[in-house]
Amino acid sequence: MRAGLLMETSKEHSRRIRPKLALRWVGAGAVLTVITEILAAVNAVSPQQLIALALPAAALTIGGLIRAIVPDAWTAWRDGFRLGCETGRLLLQTRPTGGPRDEDPAGPGAGITPPVANKRGR
Repeated sequence: MRAGLLMETSKEHSRRIRPKLALRWVGAGAVLTVITEILAAVNAVSPQQLIALALPAAALTIGGLIRAIVPDAWTAWRDGFRLGCETGRLLLQTRPTGGPRDEDPAGPGAGITPPVANKRGR
């Protein structure tokens, strides 16, 4: 019992910490972006070096934003599965069951006319 409580507390703690760490990565990417912009403005480094600084800055920023939005793949999968099950249940509740139907008694596709033959009969 106590181990389960400790595990749940640990999970809740990690769920709170992960977005904070992700936002730190976004902050580091923003700082690196500002440094890159300043170096580009004063023409202190070559264009190749600017690209070498801009790529990690973009990776840090984008990766941090993704990590802040989606804490982990397991949580995203579990939440998506849960929402899919809830949607399916709602659709089943709203679907009409029994009662009169507007179907053609001849079967599906009975109202479709066959293609008209051309002059040669083909």
